[in-house]
Amino acid sequence: MTQSRFRAIEALDVLPVLGICVSRVPRIISQRRNTHWVVDAPDGRVVLRRYSSDRSHSDVTYELRLLEHLDKKGWPVPIPIAPLVEQMGTIWALFRYMPGRAPAPRSVAGTISEQRMRGRLLARLHQDMAALVKVGQRPGWRRADEGLVDRTGKLPMDEVLRRFERECPAQGRVLRAYTDRMRERLEELLPKAPAPVVIHGDLTPWNIRYSRGNLSAILDFDDAHLDLRVADFALSWRGRYDDVVRGYEEESPLEPIEKELLVPIYWAWVIAGAVAGLDEDGGTADWAVGHLLRTELGGARMA
Repeated sequence: MTQSRFRAIEALDVLPVLGICVSRVPRIISQRRNTHWVVDAPDGRVVLRRYSSDRSHSDVTYELRLLEHLDKKGWPVPIPIAPLVEQMGTIWALFRYMPGRAPAPRSVAGTISEQRMRGRLLARLHQDMAALVKVGQRPGWRRADEGLVDRTGKLPMDEVLRRFERECPAQGRVLRAYTDRMRERLEELLPKAPAPVVIHGDLTPWNIRYSRGNLSAILDFDDAHLDLRVADFALSWRGRYDDVVRGYEEESPLEPIEKELLVPIYWAWVIAGAVAGLDEDGGTADWAVGHLLRTELGGARMA
């Protein structure tokens, strides 16, 4: 039996527990960290989510609380339409279906416009998530300058990097050099940084949907957590999409210290992701090294 077929059977088994009975096998629409199926139910289309096995109940409920807050603020975000259930060792949820397509600009001008619009969206999102600071940090997460993911019980970051440098000297030297420079800059800048906010964590084009020219969905709050607001540019800016930052400032100007922090916080996010991947999967750090090299090691700010 193929893995895809097995997962479809899993979905069919759990749907009745969530109050949905269908005869047609649901269609998988994504299999990244979590698995999603689109389900044509009697009362309309819904999305079934199977959270990855490492997601705790407190982690998931943090995310759902954020979504419920944004829904009340009028944001088009996926809201659960049934209580969470735990089956087969994982957490399952049923969400309303969010229509629309991801932006796909076909020209340089269109690309710039999309980035500017995404920056403005991010600024407005931060404004409406400000009240959630009192909720505190997401379980298992830290700020980017603290390493992003709690490594309690895991190999320390420096040891992961040392081992990797012995195995892959060229890539390892790049990671070590950027890690050293990141720490220097953060030690200098963090004492003057503004208070953290709750961030989305991955506001990329594929996590936004438009329908007939109107915003119809903002998806994937898997990385939402309490952090410096410039940390939300790590995967939106990616070291080169400057118009995302410019769009943000059209709605909410950054303080001078935040502009200084943008590059080292970006480095911190990329390095934390590299360390997690190397520790769990081994292999290379191609993605991380490529992203780090988009910015000059001696650079202090966005170009």
